[in-house]
Amino acid sequence: MYNQYEGKIIAHNYRFGIVISRFNEFISGKLLSGALDALQRHDVQKQNIEIAWVPEPWRFRWWLRKWRGEADTMRLFAWAR
Repeated sequence: MYNQYEGKIIAHNYRFGIVISRFNEFISGKLLSGALDALQRHDVQKQNIEIAWVPEPWRFRWWLRKWRGEADTMRLFAWAR
C-alpha cells in the first residue's frame, strides 16, 4: 500500500489568451478542447479566457503583441498545425 498526495493549481485570478491556427482545425480543435478542459479544472473562469483563431501561423505575432501589452496577469498559449 502507498500514500498518494496531489496538489491543485488554483488559477482563478489569472487571465489566459489562446492563439490557435485554423490551418488544421481537426487537430487544433482537439488541442483547444484539452486546453480549455485543463484551465477549467484549475478554476479559471470562462470570462478570463480569450481565444483567437488565426488563418495562418504567421499572424500569431499580432495577437501575442496585443495581449502582451495588457495586464501582467495574462498568460499566453499558441499552437500551429
